[in-house]
Amino acid sequence: MFKKIAVIIVVLILILTGNLYISANSALYVEFEVPEYTIIETGGYDYIDIPGGDVLLGEEGSPRIPYYSYSVEYEYNYAIQDVILNERTSAETNVGFNLPMVIQQWTITKSVEPKTGWYPDIDFEWEIVHNADGSNSLDIVVYPVKYNPQTKELLFYRHYSFMVDYILTEVEILSFKTDKPTYQCGEKVEINAEISNAGNAQDLYMDVIIRLYGSDNYVDSLEIRQLKNVTGNCSVNTQWDSRAIEPGNYYAEMILTDIEGNIIASKNEGFALSQFSSTSTTQTDSTSAEDKNSILDWLKDSIIWIIGVFIAVILLVIIIIVLKHKSKH
Repeated sequence: MFKKIAVIIVVLILILTGNLYISANSALYVEFEVPEYTIIETGGYDYIDIPGGDVLLGEEGSPRIPYYSYSVEYEYNYAIQDVILNERTSAETNVGFNLPMVIQQWTITKSVEPKTGWYPDIDFEWEIVHNADGSNSLDIVVYPVKYNPQTKELLFYRHYSFMVDYILTEVEILSFKTDKPTYQCGEKVEINAEISNAGNAQDLYMDVIIRLYGSDNYVDSLEIRQLKNVTGNCSVNTQWDSRAIEPGNYYAEMILTDIEGNIIASKNEGFALSQFSSTSTTQTDSTSAEDKNSILDWLKDSIIWIIGVFIAVILLVIIIIVLKHKSKH
């Protein structure tokens, strides 16, 4: 009995002194109901929508399908690792709907082939959103409506239950910014991050990924950087070379992981790449102004000389006329 008590005391001392780490992995559950869909019949088609939801319009030739998003706010020290579909109710089946097809081009130059089979083929997606007020939210996007254009069948899933895996962390990204909002193509993008660790010192790994804004497509990434014994507040600077990258809107995504590979913090920052920089325009305007000033200075310096030459020419003409006049007499 005394041995067990002694072991417990030793373990507690190790935990309190930070020499023994306990995994803080845990899970929470998120449940919600999807509102009943509505139907509007027009032009021989059935337009189906979900109140508070949106519509999938990304794939040409696909049926027009609604989706629904559910948002959960959480504290900064919750680091979401994964979201797992725990349960959903059985599908409600309906037959005979004629959903319109998604056509993205306004002027049709060729026929659009409709997609076959059940659509969409994905059940849900999730993402972490960093709100402007500093809070974080977990957005779970579900696709409760499935449709088969060939059989005219429609499935609807009403109730969802998710398990959210997370860890507790004292690490926070206080700020993650570029030094300016717009860069010239080929210019180096300067990135600064402020990191805070209110807990015990620990090694972190910083990964910076460049993505295309709007589509989230991968563009490039920096080499993963190890941050040793991070404690308190610290500043990290890095840069990304934008050579060979097309003009457009992009964003940098910073991800911090621990030695076990757990994502403990992340943040995004947007920026734009342009073919013409304001610096180049300013320099061009400045050069033009300097050229104009040089011409004016030259004219000012030469005006007296020009006037003198003009007077000399007039005097010479007068003398020639007088001499000719005398020779006649």
